Amino acid sequence: MLTKEQLISIFKCWYLDGLSYRKTSSTLKIHRSSVTKYVKIMNENISKLKEILISQGICNENTFEEYIKNNWEKYIDEITFFTHTRKKRVLTDKVIKKISKLMDYLNTSDSREIYDYIQGFLSDTELYNISYSSIRRAVERIEENK
Repeated sequence: MLTKEQLISIFKCWYLDGLSYRKTSSTLKIHRSSVTKYVKIMNENISKLKEILISQGICNENTFEEYIKNNWEKYIDEITFFTHTRKKRVLTDKVIKKISKLMDYLNTSDSREIYDYIQGFLSDTELYNISYSSIRRAVERIEENK
């Protein structure tokens, strides 16, 4: 995740200075895929902001770009706003109990063996989408509570 300052720098290079994604990336030393991701987000935000400002009569289609370039600091929070899309998976008691039963069934507390078994044989269960690190944490909790 990038800092607010990095997002503002991307906006300045890309929108205000007109640099390409590649040039913005090399100038700021930020990976090109990250620049692309955040420019796309900013582009969507700018489109929404444009609709709002035009509907409020602050600017029109022809003056919007110039208006934003002159007043970007006023709207930078709206331009750089984004929400994280990665869904956090929580180790619920139900999931931990299933992993515990699987540990007993496999007669092992080796997280890798348990994970590999799930990936190989339990693709139709809720355990299949759990990462190796989550399995490891669940095994550690189970071992601590024994």
